[in-house]
Amino acid sequence: HAASDFTVGAANSNPQTNWARANNVLTGHPTTLPGNASDPDGNLQWMNFYITGPGMPGWNYVGSVSVSGGSATASLNWTPPQPGSYAVHVRAQDDWGWYDWNGNVASDFTVTTNHPPQTISVSATNVSLGAATTITGRATDPGGNLWTASFYVAGPNLPAWTYIGGANVSGSDSST
Repeated sequence: HAASDFTVGAANSNPQTNWARANNVLTGHPTTLPGNASDPDGNLQWMNFYITGPGMPGWNYVGSVSVSGGSATASLNWTPPQPGSYAVHVRAQDDWGWYDWNGNVASDFTVTTNHPPQTISVSATNVSLGAATTITGRATDPGGNLWTASFYVAGPNLPAWTYIGGANVSGSDSST
């Protein structure tokens, strides 16, 4: 009998989930679920995203993102159905079909309901025909996510409320 030479390859290693998060979390609005994973063999293939929260017993699969290489950061968009306390978990998979079963890498987050901003006041100064008029407004937002203040005017020879400009604002109470 003749002997045959052969090479034994290195064993495959499980991928590892490093972190998972949730950003911009409001009921009924798409949120970004980013995660990061690594694989010592460099053969990452998928990052699978799971959520648990109100009305969702256990970990619920919400989607996957294709990845490659030895380290990857990926994100998935998901829309929270209701306010409450949630957690996101990412389970990495390599091209051998091996998974990271590390359930300890989960990130808790709270989903809140977005409330509309409220205009508190609007005033105009130097209101004279042909002169530049300054319009000032103040708005509040209980969620603290004011973004833009838009100004409109109505009057003679205007078909309806007419947009005249806007300003970037931020926070929960802003004047411009």
